[in-house]
Amino acid sequence: SVSDTNGCVLLYADTATTGDSELNCTSKFDSTYENYVVDVIGYQPSTAGYLLCRTGNSGGYTTSSSYNTSGFGKQDDNTDVDNYQTAGDKIYLHPTSTRSDDHLNLRMNVYIPTGVGLNKPHLFYTGVYIQNTGQKSTAFFGQGSIDSTSALTSIKFYPSTGTINDLQVKIYGFQKTV
Repeated sequence: SVSDTNGCVLLYADTATTGDSELNCTSKFDSTYENYVVDVIGYQPSTAGYLLCRTGNSGGYTTSSSYNTSGFGKQDDNTDVDNYQTAGDKIYLHPTSTRSDDHLNLRMNVYIPTGVGLNKPHLFYTGVYIQNTGQKSTAFFGQGSIDSTSALTSIKFYPSTGTINDLQVKIYGFQKTV
């Protein structure tokens, strides 16, 4: 891992290979940090669809209804877009379908509380994608909570349909005290 003077440590960096069905970031979260930042850079699917994520713990990735999330966006033509999901098994990270010639970037803050209530992890994210055809862009943000008291350890990203053409993920941990 690489540390800087602000208490930020690069814990993980990986790139999906064209044709991959998912990018797994296993065993990246632990009790060393309460706050993580996940950068998703240059995502392109092979087929128009959504970028999804699923979190995991020591038992594997979540497959049951455990998320409460909402996401909102604004296209540059002033069109509002949104999605709302309760008790789903995955998180839709942006509110409208991304085509294979679009580029999507997002930053996710992952807060894993310790010693507070039920210790449920929380996700907050912002992002933008640029539509290569039609010269449109969509800015979006969202939040979610994971209805589990099991320790969050992993996250994976995958397209709702097709495979990945391009995707890079970096995960940073922030020291509890600086």
